[in-house]
Amino acid sequence: MNVTNFKNLHSDALGLGEKAGMISETIAKMFTNKVDKQSYLDWITSTAKDTTGGEIVQKKFAKEIKAVQNQINLTNTQKRMLTGQVTKEALTEKVRLIRACKPLLTKGKCTQSDIDNKQYFFITEKVTQVQHTFALDLKALMEKYGADSNDVKKELKIK
Repeated sequence: MNVTNFKNLHSDALGLGEKAGMISETIAKMFTNKVDKQSYLDWITSTAKDTTGGEIVQKKFAKEIKAVQNQINLTNTQKRMLTGQVTKEALTEKVRLIRACKPLLTKGKCTQSDIDNKQYFFITEKVTQVQHTFALDLKALMEKYGADSNDVKKELKIK
C-alpha cells in the first residue's frame, strides 16, 4: 500500500470514498501485512505532526484518524484483523490504533521518545469479560440515572 491507498482509506472511513462498505477488509489487509502496517503508522505519525497545511488541515486529519479508529473498533473489523474472517466466536483480544501516551509508557508499551515524537501504534490487548450480576447492573443503572434506593423502590412499586 502507498500514500494514495492510505488517503483513500481515510476518505472511506469518513464515508466519502467509493469503498466505504469495504473498509473493514482494507484495514484487515493492511494490519496483517507487516510492511503495510508500519508504512501506515509512519504515514499517520508524520502527517499528524505536519504543520505546513495549517490548523484546519491538522483538525481535518485528526477527524480522519478518529474515523479510522471508530472503524477499527467495530467487532467485524476486529475479527477480520485478528482471525482473517468474521466468526461467531466472541473476541478474546482487541486491537486499538492509539498514539503514544503516558498510560502506555507506564505499561511498558512505548518509550518517552515515542511520546515526544507522537508516534502511533497498533496495540493488541486481552479482552476481559465482565461478570454481570443483578447488584452490579442495578448499581450501574442507578449511577447512570442519578437514582437512589427510593427511586428504585418507587419504580418497582415496593412500599
